[in-house]
This record gives sequence, structure tokens and C-alpha cells, in this order.
Amino acid sequence: MVVASPQEFMTWRTDVERVTLLAPRGGLPMWVEHNGPDSLTLQVTEFDPPHHMVTRIADTGIPFGGTWTYELSADGAGTRIRVTEDGEIYNPLFRFVARFLIGYEGTLDAYLETLEARISALDVTTGS
Repeated sequence: MVVASPQEFMTWRTDVERVTLLAPRGGLPMWVEHNGPDSLTLQVTEFDPPHHMVTRIADTGIPFGGTWTYELSADGAGTRIRVTEDGEIYNPLFRFVARFLIGYEGTLDAYLETLEARISALDVTTGS
């Protein structure tokens, strides 16, 4: 499952330069995504492959947090993915930037765009 393989994220996600895998917490994966000087620690909190996964930002003391819920279902010969973001922005300045400059959906839209490109590349190389 492409979305559940953090060790491969830097091969397809333009916002991830490298990933550091951490010791699992409660038997579920944790990792740090690095992009230049920025990093973000993520933890899987629910995992029912290949249909359902929830990741949560595990960092504290940063201006935002929340979860992404991934739901995968069969759709003809392919798979439909639904990603739901349940985010919080604690810092009012960062909330302003997100609303008026970046957009609330900016990170999720960019993620889905790169995911689509990755899946398209897999389809071409595997012929499926």
C-alpha cells in the first residue's frame, strides 16, 4: 500500500526529502518526514489494511495538528481512495496564513496530486 510505506515517500512525494523510521508505538508505525530544515513526526493510530488507516501528527509545540484518515475501496478494476483531514491550527498567525495565503486544502491537494502521479507511474510500469 503506497500510502502506508513511509520508507518510500521520498521516491514520489515532492515535499519529503527523507524519512526517519522510529520505534513503533503501540505496535503501530511512527516516522519523521524531513524537508529541508522542517520536520514532522507522524504516527499511525489505526490500521486495517488495505482498507483503512489513520495518521496523526505526533509533534507537540507546533502551530498545527490533527489527523488524516485514509479509506480505500474497490472501484471497478482500480481502487478509490478518500483522504479526510481533521486539522487544527493553534497559532492565530498561522491560521491567517493558512486561510488567506496557502489555503486550508493546499497540503492535501498537493499530496493527492503527487499520489496520483505515483499511481499513474505504477500503472505504466506494471501494465495494470
